[in-house]
Amino acid sequence: MNKIEKILFIMIWSIGLIGCSGSVPESTQPAEKAESDQEIETLFPSELDLDAYSEGMIKSTSLWKAEKDLPLFTRDEGGRDVVSANEKINEGEEFRILFPATFPLQDADSEKVYGYLPDKQKYVLIYDQNLKASLINGAEWDGKSLIQRKQNIKLYDQIDGKNISANSEQQIFKNFDSGEQNMPWLKTNEGWMPLYDEKGPTFFSVINGIVVGNFARSTTMKEVYDRIVMMKQFDVYKGTFSWGYALANLSDSECPALLIVSGAYNKDLKIEVYGDSSNVITSQSIGSFSMEDSILYQNKDHTLLRFQNVNGQKTVTKISSQNSELKETALTQDKIAKLDFDNLKEIQFTNVYDPSGLDSLKQYIAGNLYPDFDFENHGYVNPSLKKEWLLNYDMTIREEPDRNSKKIGNLSKGEKIKISDIVEDDSESWGNLTTGGWVCLKDIQYDYADPMSSNAKDWKTAYKEILDNEANKEKYANILEYAPLWYLWQDSGFDVPVLAVKTGICEADYILKLYVYKDDSIKKIGETSASHAGFYSTENSGVFERVMGHMGTESVDRITVTANDMEEENLSSRQDVLDYYKPDGQFWEFQNVEAFE
Repeated sequence: MNKIEKILFIMIWSIGLIGCSGSVPESTQPAEKAESDQEIETLFPSELDLDAYSEGMIKSTSLWKAEKDLPLFTRDEGGRDVVSANEKINEGEEFRILFPATFPLQDADSEKVYGYLPDKQKYVLIYDQNLKASLINGAEWDGKSLIQRKQNIKLYDQIDGKNISANSEQQIFKNFDSGEQNMPWLKTNEGWMPLYDEKGPTFFSVINGIVVGNFARSTTMKEVYDRIVMMKQFDVYKGTFSWGYALANLSDSECPALLIVSGAYNKDLKIEVYGDSSNVITSQSIGSFSMEDSILYQNKDHTLLRFQNVNGQKTVTKISSQNSELKETALTQDKIAKLDFDNLKEIQFTNVYDPSGLDSLKQYIAGNLYPDFDFENHGYVNPSLKKEWLLNYDMTIREEPDRNSKKIGNLSKGEKIKISDIVEDDSESWGNLTTGGWVCLKDIQYDYADPMSSNAKDWKTAYKEILDNEANKEKYANILEYAPLWYLWQDSGFDVPVLAVKTGICEADYILKLYVYKDDSIKKIGETSASHAGFYSTENSGVFERVMGHMGTESVDRITVTANDMEEENLSSRQDVLDYYKPDGQFWEFQNVEAFE
């Protein structure tokens, strides 16, 4: 079949498709493979029930059956206990749970076992003295949830097997399976234990979390991606069920991007992309796209191809990364005809709790891939660029960072200069002047300029003292699982980042306090409520947004920071909200006080 015949075939095939399924939106085109109907059909998914469970939901969860009506619960405001959701799973109904839990957290005398329903973001009561659910089968993929064995509960080498000694009272729950008389058993990182005995549950849930620190210069990309994957495991507590990941090439870089897939139902499937940008160091994605009724393929030109079949409407979309941003391009029939279908590789997703799929990244050093990121000082730019430099010699300004480049000016010994970029090789270091042109900073014999001292170290030390003082307050002493959290707001309009400190021991108690290091001292700018709130940077320096949402009530506020104060302006308020507003700006990811260096 020559090229003309190939194109004609596609046109005829598409006309037949349109005749059966209605008109095609202008923004997309039907996709076909120029060999036969049967071959092109194999690249598209069959039409899925969008209200059915996704592949990841099925593989990640165990299947149960309600022997009686089972009540549902949600976490209370403090997060340590549950309250009735006024819903239930009916007798005889099947359901899927991700992990078991007991409440209140840390209560060794708990008498009930709950299961977390990631599709409903609620807990179902699966065992107490009066009712219980029966396990149909365990999950295909092992999970990971921290539990603690109750006193005198034994651990076994296998179901109904021999008693073994445990290294720790705390265990990592991985899966369920059935023993004699259909008794549910827990598989842990060290062995097996029954879900309950004649006295009640054999375990209780502890308060667990994740402390996100910074990276040393020797960090590999595997460790960076491991950190992101681990953080996505905790999305389930934030209302998002991230269940799988994969690696894919989205640029000419040797290091692949990280894809995270989420969604309990087929209609909710979404992929977030990490990598190809220094944003990955701070776990910021470069974008996301829908995977509803789709199969994703790796294309040989460092792009992804999404073959989508929505209500019989079949389209092909190219997904690429340009300037660290995702771009989606609907392919025309001509472009589809030129695709090399034989070399498309389907993207397969791996269990988010299994990091072994990232082993191939061990050889990639993050410092080599992201040279603009200063690993030692945890900044995006070499801190020397933020300092003034003092010239030790009379120097020549050149057009390019090369001694043979055109001379365009002179500088005098003792003069102070500012540098916007630095280029280095084995023998020389050149600085790009903020006023234009290049000057040699050093070579193998001389240091022609030295960075002047700055207050960069001072503000970090001062901010560390603020956090330490807050952490040592009495209210944290008796509740070890709580500690102040912090975030460095870069776009504050000041010479140094503003320190945002989130204090409190429960949602109702959370307060956001802002501090800035100015004129060699700490100044408190102000404070505002952080109850049930998320904070986002905006495109305007010195301005951020707060979204407060709880039980269907939402309030969006713009907060403007000046040298002496902070002003709040309400942008919107809504009731009976199901889908809370999410600003476009960067989300403030607060970190544990121990992570501040």
